[in-house]
Amino acid sequence: MKFDLIIRNGLLVTPERTIRMDVCVQNGVIAALLSSREGYGADRLIEAEGKYVFPGIVDAHVHFNDPGFPDREDMASGTAAASAGGATTVIDMPLSGNPAVISAEALELKKKAGESRAKVDYALWGGLVNDNVDKMEAISRAGAIAFKAFTCFAGDDFPYATPDVLFRGMKEAARLGLLVGVHCEDQDMTSALEAEARQKGTARSFLNAHSPQTELLAVRMVLDMAKKTGARVHV
Repeated sequence: MKFDLIIRNGLLVTPERTIRMDVCVQNGVIAALLSSREGYGADRLIEAEGKYVFPGIVDAHVHFNDPGFPDREDMASGTAAASAGGATTVIDMPLSGNPAVISAEALELKKKAGESRAKVDYALWGGLVNDNVDKMEAISRAGAIAFKAFTCFAGDDFPYATPDVLFRGMKEAARLGLLVGVHCEDQDMTSALEAEARQKGTARSFLNAHSPQTELLAVRMVLDMAKKTGARVHV
C-alpha cells in the first residue's frame, strides 16, 4: 500500500496510551496507524524517532488584532506562532480588532483577514454585547461558531452585557444552537473595588479589586440563566 506521507517511528500520544506507531496520511487525512513495517510505503517520509507525535492542538481563545491593529498581532503572525507551537486550529475572540466583531459586517472583515493571511485553520467568535441581541442570528449566519459576553466592563467598543441583555442573548443563543462564553465578574462589585484600588495605587490593590468573590457572584448568575434558558455556557 502506498500513502502520500508517513510519520515514522514516533511515540504516538492517544487518549489511552503512548505507543510507537507510524502515522499514514492520504489526501491530507490520517488513513491508518500502523506498527508493522511490511507492505506499505509513502511518497514522503518524516522520521520521528525519539519524538512524541500529538494530535493538532485547538486553541479556542486567541486574540489576533486583525483587522485594525496588525502592529499588535495579526492573523499572519498569530497563526504562524500557533503552527510553530503545534496548534492546527485557532478560534479568534471578537473584541481585540477594530471593529469589534459585534455585527455580521464586522465578522466579514475578520473573515477576509483570515482568508488572506491565516497559516492554520481558524474559526471566529461573535460578540454578545449590550445592544446587539437582534443581530445574533445574522452574525451566526455569517459564520460565528459561538458568542462571547462580559458581565463587567470590557472596553468602550465592546459594551458588557447587563443581566437582562445577557438573559435574552442566552435565550437567542440556545435557539441558534450556539455556545455562549462568558467572562464572569460582577460589574457593581468590581467597579467599586477598582475605585478603592485607584486610591491606593498598588499592584496588589488592583488584584484585590478582581477578587474571586466578584467571579463567584457572576458565575452563579450565569449558571442560573443557563438553567432557565437552556443555553450551553462556557465560563
